[in-house]
Order: sequence, then C-alpha cells, then structure tokens
Amino acid sequence: MIRLVPLHESLVNAVARFLAGQEESISSTLVVYPSRRLRVFLLDALGRCFSGAFFPPRLLTVDGFFKCLHARAVPGCEEASELEAALALDAALNNLFPAGTYGLAPGKDFLDRYPRLLQFMGVAEECLVEGASLGEIDRDVFSRYVELGEYHREYKDFLACLPRVIDGYAERLAHLNRASRGMMYSRVAAASDAGELRLPDGVERVVFMGLTALNRSEQRVLTRIFRDHPAELFMRTDAAALADPASPFALQKETVNLLGGGPDLFPGGEPEWNCFSGRVRLHPCGDGETMMAALHKELAAAVAACKTPADLLRIGVVIPDAGALVPFIQGVVSRFDMSAREVPFNITLGYPFARTPLFQLLDGMLNLARQREGDLFPAPLYLDLLRHPYVKLSGGGEEADTLLRLTLHRAESWIHRENRLRVSREEIELQAENSDAGGAAAREAVAAMHRRFLLSGTDDLDALCAGLEAGIRPLRDVPGYLFLKDTVDTALAALEELRGLIRDAGSGVLEGSLKARTQFIHNYLTHREIRFQGSPLKGIQVMGLLEFRGLSFDWVFVLDAVEGTLPRSRKQDPLLPRDVRAALGIRQHTDWEQLFAVDFFSLTAASQVDLFWSEDAGWAPAHRSRFIERMLLETEKQKGEPLPQVRFVPRFEPPRVKLSRMNKDETIHAKLSSMAFSPSVLETYLHCPLRFYFQRILGLDQRQRLEADPDAGELGGLLHQALFRLYGGEDPAIPDPGTIESRLQAILEEEYRRGGFDSDSGVGRMRLWMFQQRLADFVFGDVEQLRERGTRILGLEKEYCAEISVADLDHPVPLLGRCDRVEKEGNRVRVVDYKSGASFRAYTKEGIPGEAPELYNLPEEEYTGALESMAGNLKGFQLYTYMLMLHGRDGDPLDNLDAEYVFLRETEDKNRRAPVFKESLSPEERAEQIRRFRLHLDALLCDIFLRPDFIPIPDESNCKHCPFRTPCGNI
Repeated sequence: MIRLVPLHESLVNAVARFLAGQEESISSTLVVYPSRRLRVFLLDALGRCFSGAFFPPRLLTVDGFFKCLHARAVPGCEEASELEAALALDAALNNLFPAGTYGLAPGKDFLDRYPRLLQFMGVAEECLVEGASLGEIDRDVFSRYVELGEYHREYKDFLACLPRVIDGYAERLAHLNRASRGMMYSRVAAASDAGELRLPDGVERVVFMGLTALNRSEQRVLTRIFRDHPAELFMRTDAAALADPASPFALQKETVNLLGGGPDLFPGGEPEWNCFSGRVRLHPCGDGETMMAALHKELAAAVAACKTPADLLRIGVVIPDAGALVPFIQGVVSRFDMSAREVPFNITLGYPFARTPLFQLLDGMLNLARQREGDLFPAPLYLDLLRHPYVKLSGGGEEADTLLRLTLHRAESWIHRENRLRVSREEIELQAENSDAGGAAAREAVAAMHRRFLLSGTDDLDALCAGLEAGIRPLRDVPGYLFLKDTVDTALAALEELRGLIRDAGSGVLEGSLKARTQFIHNYLTHREIRFQGSPLKGIQVMGLLEFRGLSFDWVFVLDAVEGTLPRSRKQDPLLPRDVRAALGIRQHTDWEQLFAVDFFSLTAASQVDLFWSEDAGWAPAHRSRFIERMLLETEKQKGEPLPQVRFVPRFEPPRVKLSRMNKDETIHAKLSSMAFSPSVLETYLHCPLRFYFQRILGLDQRQRLEADPDAGELGGLLHQALFRLYGGEDPAIPDPGTIESRLQAILEEEYRRGGFDSDSGVGRMRLWMFQQRLADFVFGDVEQLRERGTRILGLEKEYCAEISVADLDHPVPLLGRCDRVEKEGNRVRVVDYKSGASFRAYTKEGIPGEAPELYNLPEEEYTGALESMAGNLKGFQLYTYMLMLHGRDGDPLDNLDAEYVFLRETEDKNRRAPVFKESLSPEERAEQIRRFRLHLDALLCDIFLRPDFIPIPDESNCKHCPFRTPCGNI
C-alpha cells in the first residue's frame, strides 16, 4: 500500500504511528530507509509511541537491504574490497584488450593502471546498481549503435565491449566468491525476476520510507515484494502536485504508479510546496566569511527562540558541499559558547581527507620519496616539508619543538643562501650541528625529523605504508589542532586497511614503479572521508542534503546555495555519454538533478527557511542556485509577497586590549647604542617599532622561497649592479651611447647568471629581454640629459656615514647609507635613488610640517596616530636622510642639495623621475624643508632611545605582508 505523507507533517512520526498501531509485534516488520540518520529518529519516535519496553522493528538502509537479500540468495559470498574489484576488472580488460584500450596503455603494471581502473570501475558499478539492461540488449546491435556515435576509434572499441567488460568483471569476482555493491543489486534484481527473492527469516512485512525515485534494480525488487508480501511505502510529498509535470514532485508519480497506487492518490487541488512567501528569506553575501557570520546571526536568533534543549532538534543546517564543514565550524560553531555545551551541534557530515593538512603532509612525504635521487632530495619539496606545521611540532615537547623550529629555520636560510636545488640529509644535519647555537642536540633534532618524515623503506608498498604510519602516529597526541586526532585516526585506519589488502593480494600482484606505488597510495587516501561521530538526538542537526532525506524541521538553514553545488550537477560523463546511457536504460545526470529538487523542496517545507550563498567564487562571480530561481518564479506566479533579501553587513568592533610590546632592557639599550642607522632601518621603525625590534634587534630573517626567477628584492639588486657597472663603477663616467645596448646586454646576462638564474630558457630569456629594454630606455634618456645639463657623476653605490647630535640624547647618533648615485649640476648636488618597484609621489602638497611631536612622551592612544601621521608627511624619507649625511660629511650647503627617485619600471619619461621637492621651491625653501625633516628625524631618534618599549602599529594593509605576524600576535 502507498501512504502519502503531506509536506507539513513528519514522515518519521507517520511511520512510527503506523507501526505502533499494528496488532502484531513490530519485531517481524522490516523498515527500509535511504539515510542512516533516519534510524535514530525513528527509534526515538517509536519510544514516544510505546508506553513501555518494546521489541523494535528490523532497520536497514537501502544498501543494507540489498546486501541482506544478497546474503540470502548467495550464501557465503563476501563483499569485495576496492582492491579486489580493481584486480578483477584489470583481468577482464586484459582478456578483452591484450593490446590496451581507451586510457590503458599496454605493458603497464597494475599500479600504473590503477587510477584509470577506478574510473572504469565506477562505470561498471553504476551500470550494475542502476540495473542496466546488459542481459536484454542484443550485443551486436549495441556495437553497431555505438559505431554510429561521434567518437574516436579507441573510445568506440571500448564502448562496444562495455557489456562484455562488465560481464567479465562480475565473473571474476564471482569466481573468488566475492561480490561488489553493483553485483549485489544485479543479483537480487535477477532473483526477484525469477521469483526466488527470499526475505530475511522472521520478516512478515516490509515498510519502505523516504524513497522517492527508484532505479531499475530497485523497481524490480520492490515490485516483486509488493506483489508477494505485505508491504507499505511511506512517501512524503505534495499529493496535489504529483500530477503536475512541471512540479518537482512529478518524479514521485512514476514510483506511485509502479507500486500500484490508484487515482485516489492524486486528488488535485492547490499545491502547498510552492507557497514560499512569509517562510523563505534569501541571504546573498559578499564572500564566504560574511556568509558564515550571517548564518551565525540568524542561527543565534533561532536558538534564542528555543525554550528547552529539546527544541534545538527542530533546527537543521544543510551543508551541500562537505568542503564547507571546517569553515562552518570555525565561522559559526566557534562563535557559540561551546565550553558549557549550551548550544550543542550534532555533526556527522563526512569531511574529505584530501582537504586536510595531514593529507598534504603525507603527500609531501610521498613526493619526496618519488623524486629522490640517491641521497639527494629536491630543495623546493624538502622546504615544503620543513614548513609544514606538523613537522615543526615533531620535536617531542615544548623545548624540543622550539629547538627543532629554530634549527629548521636555519636550515631553510642556508638552502636559500647557497641557492641549492638539491639537498641531502647528511649535509642538512651537518649544517645544524655547525650553525650558531647548534651542536649535537640540534643535529639529533633534525636527524630524528628526517628518520620520521623522509621515507627510507620504498622497496614495496607495505614498507611505504609502514613509514607513513610511523611518521604520523605520534601526531594523535598533539593538542590544540582542530580535529587532528580524528584526521590521524582516519589516515591510520586507511593505511592499516591498505596493508591488509596488500598482504591478501600476495607478492608479485601489486608491482609497479616507485612513482606508481606512491601514486597508488595517494589515490587510495584521496577518497577517504573523516567521519565525525555526533549525538543525533541532541542539538542542532548539521548534515548534507541527502542525509536530510525523510527528515523535517521547523527551521532550516541552507549554506552554499549556488549553482554547481546545489544541485551538484555534472552535465557530461566522459565514459558514459548520454546516448549510451539511454541505450543501457540507466538514469541520466539530469534525472539526479530532479531527485535533488524533490529532496530540496521537501526539506524547505519548514516553517522558516534561510538560504545563504556567497556571490564571490574566488575567481569568478557565483550564481545562486536554480532552486532559488524557481522559488522566485513560483512566488511571482502566485502574486505573493516578494521573498526578502537580507544582506548582512559585518560590524567589526575589536575589543580594546593592550597590544603586545617589548620592553627595552639593558641588553636592548646596549644594542641600540652600538648601531648605525641607515634610512631603511629608520623607515622600518617609523612604520612599526615592533617590526624594527624583530628585524633589527633580534636579527630575524624574512622567510624566503627558492624560485627559478628573481623576486622583487633580487631583481632590484641585479638592476642596481648592472647600472653601477654600466656607468663606470668606482670610476664613474657617462656611457658612450654607441655601446650602451651591447654592454647592457652582456652585463645583464652576466649578473643574471651570477644570481643563479637561467637566462637561456624561454621565460628567463623573455624576462631578461624586458629588463634590458626598460634599462636601455632609461639609460639613453639619462645620458642625453646628463650631457645637455653638463652634469658630473660624483659617485655610484657609494657608502656615506655621518654623526648627528640630538638635543635630548647624551651621545651622537651615527647614520650610515649607500647612495645609488650622487651627481653635481653646477652648484647643485643631487642624490639619485633607483627603485625597481611601483612609482609614487615623493612629496606632499603641504610639505613637511614645521613642528615635530615629542614622540617618546606621548601616551599610547596618541602615539600610534602621531607616528602614522609622521610617516605620511615624510614621503621622501630616504632621500632626506642622504642629503643630511652629505651635509654633515662634505659640508654641502643645504640650499645646494637636491634629490630624486628614478623608477626603472616606468616606460614614460614623465613618470620615471620623482623629485623630492616641488619644482616651484626656491633653494632657500628647499633648505627649510631639509631643516624641518631634521626636526622629525631627531624626534624619531629620541623615541628609539628614550621610549621604554617597542609598540606595534597594527594596520591590516601593512600587517598582512609582514613576515613577523606570528611572533607579533597583534593582528
């Protein structure tokens, strides 16, 4: 009998009431349902229906039901593992295609073929589960049909033999007394056709609940059960919409008709599924973080409306893409006070293992093993391993971890300094021992890390798996990382399972190159999921869309309601094209999208539905789901109230906390007293005193990456050196225009190679040519200007030093700097500074203020603003400092001094030079600007020596690029 449950009622409660009303014991009833979550909710509902103890019905998922029926039909047959199934399919393909076939080249070992075999196995399993008419079609007719398709020859040959491939695959598994999931469906369907279907012992009635659309295997089995046994199908639907072909619920009509539902089940009338006004709200969000913040706001309101903890069960959160689970936990769950368990979340959604940092670590270990050459490892891959946070936690305790991190940092600096492309364990360990503050302890720390994460046993699969297990097992006990224990347990279980399969397969079966072995393990781990065990009858329910089938809630919140995720559409199948699917009688991907629509609109029949999506997909705009478009259309057709669109505007009000700073003790004062201050050092302090402390007092290095091409800093140094040599070096002279191009090309190529970069490759050659053109344009114009004005070059890359006296300090302060170029034009001495980065204006319209604040006496709330204001006013800081040094050392009058930046990246002369003074200023006004700068410089130097601590200047635009964010901890 077919029993339709209205959308506004609970399917679980309807089935529970039916079972509780039966005169006979319900222990003889078998209940079959689509998702595991339904089991717990049904048992809970039955407990409320019965006043005392009761014997529950037998409960099976659809897959479990077919597995149970298969065990009755084929006693003793066990379920095949993925590896056993792949081996059987490989044997079937080798038998049919000894010379190879589509995507499987001949002569390859099994492990090399494994990734492609998984794809073919997916095709075979889908055909078997879906009940493809493999035994009914004429094989010759099918081959001629495929021959008419617009496919290339190798693909046609594979498709034409597809039924025979599946037959061979199933025969080989049957010979081993094994069966895949697809074989179980196919065998049970065949048994039902033959009238040989046997229900489990003691089962007198079968109740199906939550099934919407059936594949051909399910249709054959359910038809036989409804014909031969007492059976019920409970279907949650909109009965008035079943007969409407435009309704998403029209898909259920086929199932109702198949199982004997009569016309009385289609009453007509007004449907209820499309009444969205007053129930549905739309939440477009600018990005993923905003989406999570908006969800938290609405979820908090729903929680506040719950009067008892049990009311939380009425709230459901749908996460269509499991990849959003961790962002959901970080952006939503963590915002609630979880310490008191006031707002529990029941999360049983599986998270892809391939998206975890642990998978990245395992993959890095496999990559290093694969690309190892003797004792040498590729430096970029080795550095990626060193930088992994789990590697840095492998010392074995807080002190040991600190020693290991410092030692690894020194190793990384050494690799960059030496520009190494390959490294060995021995030389890294030796460097650790010989480095400052190194020694035997540092060498042993690195050696232990090497023994743990550099795989040595790579001769066979089992040794590789054992090495991976040994590397990650200690991570189970590392505290402070989200789901790390669950992630490690998942990996260990997968590796142990794989080792068992390897042992069962026997020697000689899983042969292949080291690349194939590591790729095999990579593929095996890629498809794993981390299953979180929740408490289904407590708290807010968080699941994927399919897990929500058959359940109903008062409040429903749907994340990632964007096209491609909801529904997760797949328009083309490269192995089973649309016409071949039609010929085999299996469902198209569009049919699955219709099934998603039924599940979605059943779930969104709740009293309140909130749909959230991010309009930014990272690289392109995201489009809201077609289901939302359908809601808008139906609302418009019914002339209902428009669905409200709620845009969440985040308001960030960070708590007022005292920023971390570093007090200046005697050691720091001694360090400051011994320092000579360059313009770049002073500018570092001006923008953030705490960064000055990390970089100039502690001497911490910025992290570098080993790159094939020069980065911005290396490029600047390369261009500076090229200009130094072109203009005569220690004996400066204006270059001869006739030799500029040839000399410049030779100098650049030599400097490029000296830096360890390839100037002969395609990309390297193009970069070198571009640098040459930019420099040549500048030099030709510069030489012409120098000759026209009679300018002499006084020095190139010349170091200048001077001591200045500051009123509030009891000692002079040494200044030190290297000027790119100093030239003289008449009485005017000009400092030129080359810049390889983006251009900027070197002065403000108002000029430098005439008064400087006494920084070191300012309270913190005024200090940061004053320092930021000073940085904004002193645009040409470096050039002003150089002019003061020339004045102090050579005695050049202030009104004879001038300075400008030259931006080598610019292509137009008008943008290439940026003078530090406005052209309208007289020599006296220029001198006044330099005197004003001196006031600000004195104030800055007094702050460096007299302020009691280094205070940070948190600013997201600067801090996001700061290499010292972690030790700083202020943003």
